Amino acid sequence: MKRRLLLAGAALAAFATPSLANAADINIAVVQALTGPYAFVGVPNSNAIKLAADDINASGVLGGNTIKLEVFDTGSDKGQGINLVNRIGTDPKFLMVIGPTSTIEALAVSPVNNERKLPLITT
Repeated sequence: MKRRLLLAGAALAAFATPSLANAADINIAVVQALTGPYAFVGVPNSNAIKLAADDINASGVLGGNTIKLEVFDTGSDKGQGINLVNRIGTDPKFLMVIGPTSTIEALAVSPVNNERKLPLITT
C-alpha cells in the first residue's frame, strides 16, 4: 500500500510540474466509486489519493503551488462516470483525472478522456 501511495504521489508531481509556471493551484479530478458495488475499492483509493496529495503539498516539492483535489462519485456506474468526465473535461481548471475505480468504468470513460485531451490515470 505504501508503494502505491508513493507511485501515486510521483505521478501527481510528474503531471503537475509542466503547469507550475502559471498556477498556484493544481486542480485534479478524482473520479472514484464511493458508493455502489465498487465502493470497497473506491473509498480506500480516494483516501490514498488524498493522503498522497497532502504529503506532496506538505513536502513543499511544488514550491508555492498546491494540489487541489475535487472528488466525484461514479456510484459504480459507467454511465455516471462518462457524464462526470464529460463535465470535468469541459472545465479548463482540471489538469487531469485520477480514476475511475473499476475496469468496466475505465474502459467506458477512456474514450471520453481521449476526446477531451485530458490525461487519465487509472488502475
